[in-house]
Amino acid sequence: MLNKLLEYMKTVLLRRVLVQLVIRFSISTFLVGVSLESAAVDDVSNRDVDRGYELATETDKRDSGFGDILATGVIINKSASGDVNQKVFEMITVEVEDDGDRRFVKVSEPSSLRGTMFLSHAHALKSDDVWVMLPRTSRMRRVATQDKTGRFLSSELTLEDISPWEIEKYSYRYIKDDKCGQGSANNCHVIENTPAYRFSGYTRQIEYLDSDILQPRKIEYYGLNGELMKYLEFSQYKQVGLRYWRPMFMKMTNVVTGAVSEIHWDDYKVSTGYKAKDLSPTNLARLSR
Repeated sequence: MLNKLLEYMKTVLLRRVLVQLVIRFSISTFLVGVSLESAAVDDVSNRDVDRGYELATETDKRDSGFGDILATGVIINKSASGDVNQKVFEMITVEVEDDGDRRFVKVSEPSSLRGTMFLSHAHALKSDDVWVMLPRTSRMRRVATQDKTGRFLSSELTLEDISPWEIEKYSYRYIKDDKCGQGSANNCHVIENTPAYRFSGYTRQIEYLDSDILQPRKIEYYGLNGELMKYLEFSQYKQVGLRYWRPMFMKMTNVVTGAVSEIHWDDYKVSTGYKAKDLSPTNLARLSR
């Protein structure tokens, strides 16, 4: 009887040990699986970030070396209720070595706004320097760092939107390859651009980058509430200065208000002789002529 009892206790104990071993093995296997799955997700995420930055770097490389570009633009603003206004302006962009590019805008029409000027010195992570001069004051006003969300010529574009793009201004994440839009014949790399600088009016941008010319076909802008605010479409690309692609038509659509701003570009000129020192606040008197 005693031997049978001892044998029974051994069997029970052995079963308990086996159950514990099975449980420990199952938990270890589960944790390893979770760890491997997490590592795989991290690896994919890192590859997407690397790919996004790689595309941004290649875009910057292809678009560098122009020196300066001058163009004439006509912006037409259309409200949802049908109101329309039009402005004509000249834009000059100058490359700056070891810093952000500089951009100057001068309005020529209508006559009531003739002499209105915008000057922007772009930087990487430091806030851009922006100045505005209105004809009624004939005095240059520096725009506050946190006030770059002001509208450009009463349009759906802001001062932030027209500031020169700098690669360090954003972090990048590749999303997928897709058509550049519904019914589009062009193929695009879809990339998420997240502002890396303070006081941006956006939490992120979704950019559709043409895979052939590496220029944007569409940019979606998401506001501080995370919702889509507006989107900018680029079309009718033309090669200027032998190698630089520029759109002849741009259209910004505000999805909240239904308002639209169109920009028709004309007469691009590359390497006209402008230097960085020409686009400075102290030189605006000469630029205004």
